[in-house]
Amino acid sequence: MDLEDELNRLFKDERLDMRVAPDAETHVVAGAKRVKRRRVAMMSAAGVLSAAVLAGGAFVLAQPSPQSSQIANQPTDLPVDNPSSPSEAPPSSATTEQSTLPAAPPNTSRPVEPAPGTVRNPPKTTSTTVPPIAPAATLGPNGFGNMRLGMTEEELLATGQVQGTQKPPTTGCTSYTTKTAGGTVWVSPDSGVVAFVFRSGVATPERVGIGSTLEAVKATYPDFSGNSAKVPGNASAKYQFSITGGKVSGLNLLAAQQDCVS
Repeated sequence: MDLEDELNRLFKDERLDMRVAPDAETHVVAGAKRVKRRRVAMMSAAGVLSAAVLAGGAFVLAQPSPQSSQIANQPTDLPVDNPSSPSEAPPSSATTEQSTLPAAPPNTSRPVEPAPGTVRNPPKTTSTTVPPIAPAATLGPNGFGNMRLGMTEEELLATGQVQGTQKPPTTGCTSYTTKTAGGTVWVSPDSGVVAFVFRSGVATPERVGIGSTLEAVKATYPDFSGNSAKVPGNASAKYQFSITGGKVSGLNLLAAQQDCVS
């Protein structure tokens, strides 16, 4: 007997037959229905639970936050800062802006109050240049007032701008005192008016005068040398400056060729 025949004999054995119960089909159908009902119930429960979660989330999101309710209830009038109470909290409308900007440290320092009876001094101001004495009459480029270099003594007196009495002659020159600014006019017997000498109250047309600094003189007249400079607009004259303490203390208008004033 071969293997195949042995296997056929074993499979044909009645002991291997399975007998189906008469109500087996009913039990199988009932079990399938129970499984189906359980699946439907579970799906329904899951749907109800999802709907509940979504409804709860929507309810939570729909509730207004405390900040938004405070902003909605605020009046439209702008708040007025009260300088007497620096420690008060800022208005609620600035909550959002404060959350995005870094908070500045509070200023706890207070200005020092002077003691009773203390007199406050005004702030000091500094100036780099000293202006000439104001108001200043103009000296130059040809003379002073109606008086001119080269006038005769008679023409000088006719202007009415000098005192009628002459000073005693010096080195052959005659001098008169001006009625304004307290200057002196020198008259040469050969050349007429040759010099105007002042110690106050005058300035050149370039606004350099008594009280101006030496730096201002050099800046205005680049050809300044020694104590004199050329007169702009009059090649036959020169300015002579007396400098004391770094400032102009005397200002003269001289004819280029004269021997009355050294």
